[in-house]
Amino acid sequence: GALKKLLGAGQDDLLATRKPGSEATVKEGIERDLAAGPSSTVTTPISTMPKRGQESEAGVLPVLAFTLLKALYGKRVTRLSAGGGHVLALTEGTGPEVLSWGLGDEGQLGHGVRSHERQPRPLAKFQGKRVSSVACGELHSLVIANGNAYAFGQGRQGQLGL
Repeated sequence: GALKKLLGAGQDDLLATRKPGSEATVKEGIERDLAAGPSSTVTTPISTMPKRGQESEAGVLPVLAFTLLKALYGKRVTRLSAGGGHVLALTEGTGPEVLSWGLGDEGQLGHGVRSHERQPRPLAKFQGKRVSSVACGELHSLVIANGNAYAFGQGRQGQLGL
């Protein structure tokens, strides 16, 4: 079906919804699409495929079409934010969760370690808290929970406000 709403875009990824509570992602090719100029319309995601035998930086081939995020299937996703190579998702329902995945070498995933996650993983810090918003920067993330702002990841330019 047609995409209904653009939720966010990072350096190398784009997140959009087809209908409320669903999500799709397109990776790679964003620079090419933006280079087409503001007056052009891009109706189909396009990517430059790596040469045979090559892989992307994360060790996986680019995804060339909108793809359902199976790890979030059945969850009501209310917010998504894409950073330079990572994503935060906020879900609601019987167990509201903040989930993160992607590149994590600067701690921007919020799991207390500098490692990457290929699949959405819940952030234990926010379980049981009332989370209202999530946001990603290039190498940092922000979460508003119970009216308080939390920041994690790279803060060399003062972006964490610490």
